[in-house]
Amino acid sequence: MNKEDFKRQLGKIQVAYNKKFTQEEARMWFQEFQNISAEEFGKAIDQIIKINKFTPKIADIKTKISENTQKTREDIYIKI
Repeated sequence: MNKEDFKRQLGKIQVAYNKKFTQEEARMWFQEFQNISAEEFGKAIDQIIKINKFTPKIADIKTKISENTQKTREDIYIKI
């Protein structure tokens, strides 16, 4: 994921949860998610915004990405 895609998705969190990330926080988050596709990251963010009352942590988003990946694998297995 590039920095522009990341900023767009992080902006969703900032708006949805009225949370302003510091530069240090944003840098740390980007380091954690830079190897994830923008599509996967965006999907997880959108899902979390719909169900979480509180600002998600890095671990929350990683868990959601993992759940989505597992679901995709199960769907592929069922099709085979």
